[in-house]
Amino acid sequence: MKSGVKIILASLILFPMSSMGQTNPTECTFIAKGSVEKLDPKRSEDMKRMAESIELEVYNIHEDYYSHTVYQSGAGICRGYRNQAGVDLTDSTTYYLPDPEEYYAIIIRANVSILNKIKGMQYTTVFNIKAKDILNKLRQDETETGEYKAKINVRERADVLSEIVCQ
Repeated sequence: MKSGVKIILASLILFPMSSMGQTNPTECTFIAKGSVEKLDPKRSEDMKRMAESIELEVYNIHEDYYSHTVYQSGAGICRGYRNQAGVDLTDSTTYYLPDPEEYYAIIIRANVSILNKIKGMQYTTVFNIKAKDILNKLRQDETETGEYKAKINVRERADVLSEIVCQ
């Protein structure tokens, strides 16, 4: 295996785990570091290679949002996820408003493990919204529920490891 090479592993249709009221499917694409060929998540050998990767990227494309999640563990994604060291997770989720040029994003860093523990979570919200009334409402919402939404996103991203990659 060549270091630093990334490859698309799979493109799947998923339904968000805790969906926060969303019912539309999400298209997911997995990319792993260290592979030189396309892997199929339906083949156990390919899943093993994904699980042992030290870096895994997942792109979720939904009609209302787009997210890019990077999982990293020097021990391998699933080995790290199953022990106390956990997996370092960086997630950026962009939510779109009716005006296609307006959006806001939640950027999160955390460490996750199969014990459903979230350690060291940090997040920030970035707004690109022109309408002051909408911006003020979203900022108020972020103040009241931002940490909760960030934790939901982290739990959903950890579920990708529990239910797909490390099952």
